[in-house]
Amino acid sequence: MTLTLVVAALLAGSAAAQTEVRLALSGQTAAQNPGLALPPFEAEDPKIGADALLAKSLREIVRQDLMLSRRFEVKDEEIASQPVAGATWRLTVKASKNADKVSVKVKLANATGGEAVFERFYRQDGTWLRSLAHRIADDVVKAATGRDGIARTRITFANNHTGHKEIWVMDYDGENVKRLTSDNSISLLPRFSPNGRSLAYTSYKDGNPDLFILDLETGRSKSFSNEQGLNIAGGFSPDGKKLLMTLSMGKSPNLYLKALDGGADGRDGSRADLAADRRERVFRRDGFAVLYEYAGRGLYRRRPVGGGRQRGFRGQSNIGRRVRDGDRRPV
Repeated sequence: MTLTLVVAALLAGSAAAQTEVRLALSGQTAAQNPGLALPPFEAEDPKIGADALLAKSLREIVRQDLMLSRRFEVKDEEIASQPVAGATWRLTVKASKNADKVSVKVKLANATGGEAVFERFYRQDGTWLRSLAHRIADDVVKAATGRDGIARTRITFANNHTGHKEIWVMDYDGENVKRLTSDNSISLLPRFSPNGRSLAYTSYKDGNPDLFILDLETGRSKSFSNEQGLNIAGGFSPDGKKLLMTLSMGKSPNLYLKALDGGADGRDGSRADLAADRRERVFRRDGFAVLYEYAGRGLYRRRPVGGGRQRGFRGQSNIGRRVRDGDRRPV
């Protein structure tokens, strides 16, 4: 069986300019995704042309989100009265706009019997149409599969488009690109907090690679660690109360935990007793262990406080080296 992997490659320039790269992989036959019939989205009042255009735009975004979720085989219905064959679900949507508010009625039903599985009414500011479409797609994925969708995921990354390396953020599909910092220096290695309201990043704006916390709601950043030498964020603890860091302090790099609200010594007594050259630090989702790469020898794990290190997996791509300068988090 040949499986097909589709990767959306973002091109330089407009975020809307994208191309699909298809890689054929040989592997064991996987279960086929259920079919999702997707008829044209309708205007609440067919006589209102603006609502018809709104419904069309909404469908384009939702359709792309559902395809990128890889949870369905999306089957387009050209005419709503002529159902496509082989579908498990059928998604129907009616949209309208009144002043600056968009209203949307969504129904996910069994394709054969027509019984409703999920119904919801949405009302949101019209300027946030893409956000609304992402929310609808994630809700459909959750209702049909029981799993969380990815459409509301954001990606943070470093980019030198301005002539200086700054921190940026965008939607998972490459839209809504926004610059977050204006340090006019080298800023890199951003990491989202668990709630998505802040991120940690390293900046050379004061001459040293210091660690900062950026509040995404206010746009303000504050210094979090400015020890001499490296100050690099590895990842937030799952409860968002601590940050795992690599600090060198003029010596060999080592792992530290620091509470976001500070502390007597600023390190919470959690220095990890490890040798130099630790990279790609990250908490496991349950917070029980820290995963890190050690001296290029493979992946290790250990308890955040105390406990010896244990060997994980061998190889040079354990942590995904190609995305080491970025991070993404659902919000």
